[in-house]
Amino acid sequence: MSKVFGSEKVEGKTPSGGEYFIAHFLDERGNPTYRDEATQIIIQEYDENDRMILETIGFTNKDS
Repeated sequence: MSKVFGSEKVEGKTPSGGEYFIAHFLDERGNPTYRDEATQIIIQEYDENDRMILETIGFTNKDS
């Protein structure tokens, strides 16, 4: 299984009615990192016209 670095696009309906979302995986300094090493995640939902309709920022339980 390959490790996801930086960001990952996931196709399919989103909770806000979007067509897909992109998750960005960041370390404690805000730099891109591997998904399983991320301390922050930014999730951006997009509609069928590729317009961002929602952005959610969260933190993981990973110790830095």
